[in-house]
Amino acid sequence: MSLWRDCGKGFVPISLASSRLMSDVYLCCPGPSLANVTTEMFNVPGVFSVALNTAYPKIRPTVWIGMDKPACYDPNIWWESFVKICRGSYTEEWCSGSSIRYCPSIYFADVEDTDILDMYARRAHDVKFVWNKNTFITALHILIWMGAKRIYLVGCDFGGPTDYYDDRVLSDTLRESNRKLYSQLVERLRLIYNNRSRNRMEIISCTPNSPVNEYMPYIPIEEALTKSQSRVPQPMVTEVLHAVDASLCSWKSKPKNDYGVMVGCPFDQSDLLPWWFKNYRKHNSYPVTVADFGISEEVKEACKRYCDFVDMTDIPVTGWLRKPFAILRAQAKNILWCDVDVEVRGNMGDFFKLSSGGRVAVGEDLYWSPEHYYSPAFKSGKYDFRRYLPKDCRIYDSGVLAVEMGNPIIENWACETLLNPIKYESDTEILALFLYNNSDKLSVIPKTEHLMRLEHCPGNKDNLLTFHWTGPQGKRLIREQIKERE
Repeated sequence: MSLWRDCGKGFVPISLASSRLMSDVYLCCPGPSLANVTTEMFNVPGVFSVALNTAYPKIRPTVWIGMDKPACYDPNIWWESFVKICRGSYTEEWCSGSSIRYCPSIYFADVEDTDILDMYARRAHDVKFVWNKNTFITALHILIWMGAKRIYLVGCDFGGPTDYYDDRVLSDTLRESNRKLYSQLVERLRLIYNNRSRNRMEIISCTPNSPVNEYMPYIPIEEALTKSQSRVPQPMVTEVLHAVDASLCSWKSKPKNDYGVMVGCPFDQSDLLPWWFKNYRKHNSYPVTVADFGISEEVKEACKRYCDFVDMTDIPVTGWLRKPFAILRAQAKNILWCDVDVEVRGNMGDFFKLSSGGRVAVGEDLYWSPEHYYSPAFKSGKYDFRRYLPKDCRIYDSGVLAVEMGNPIIENWACETLLNPIKYESDTEILALFLYNNSDKLSVIPKTEHLMRLEHCPGNKDNLLTFHWTGPQGKRLIREQIKERE
């Protein structure tokens, strides 16, 4: 096994193998330039610090790697809580009267002498790490095995004006031996660097004046750390939720289907649900789930043969504010949401395509657009959907929305709704705020396919796939349609 540890009753295998380690790795060696680095620099999000050999105690890392005898290192290291990886043949070694195998977070690595480029091929959970009598090479292999995609080299002087970052001074004989090893390592690292495309990874120097800077990019460590932190996804909602509320704001079920449609229906619009189904079934055959916001039992019974129902009455907000929570309970990988006052006029399969790649597909609401809203002719009416939004923020129609299961925008939409249930007039403005701050995750449904009642768009409306009959007036017009059909 790649790594193992003593559980108290013998050794057990451990695997840290991964296809991708999401944080940037800072590999710290004890070269002279490490004197200008502090361990606090790495205590930030987006940074995974690794210390080699005597880089500790200057650096207290996430992971420490040392392949030499325990006496080569500060004895306090064995009692530190961070992960420590030693050579597999050292399971019987002692330090300060204690066996290191029982020390906290201590793992032993299975190593062997082999071609150094094997580190790119040996990625399985059970491998032997490249050794070749060089801790740096083994550490690189371990990091690649753990999924590192961007490795910054710190304190990797491979020579320099002094022997180490601290006050230690080597004899002339040992210094000459070290310099020879450094020269060999620089050339081996060149080979590793030139073949990095095998693992789709980057290796970048943060060590000024290192000989490796001749063939790999150099970035000052402060700049590198700033870039690493900037790669951390910024939370859309920063407040902390209670565990009960948090459970309501996360994706729930394992999907039953690849594609599915969800329609939301409150009690006062229960009579519209059969009308919605009649239009939907003319053009579509995707399985349907109804988000029950309080549907009458009579209507529910009439529609049971067409769909599944998801009870949403446990959500501690009312009306359409329950929408994101309903989407989180969808039963398909690819979800198309419809409000019950949306008239389905065609096959909606194209909407699913717009939500690929983690995007949210919605139509823009031109009635509440900045251009229209801030024009002299606009009259607000009862609601003001824009009061908490930036002036240039665009509004989107959440009545028709396509999204892939797992999309974090829906989770954050639900979180913000729970945290500020009386702040917003509608679910629409909350969604607009998140799409404004995540415009790269937005896919707009064309007006040739989806339209809203109050919008005045030129062109042929006969080919629309969906039409949203918004507001009380829209519901009145739907009910007139239903009477005419009857």
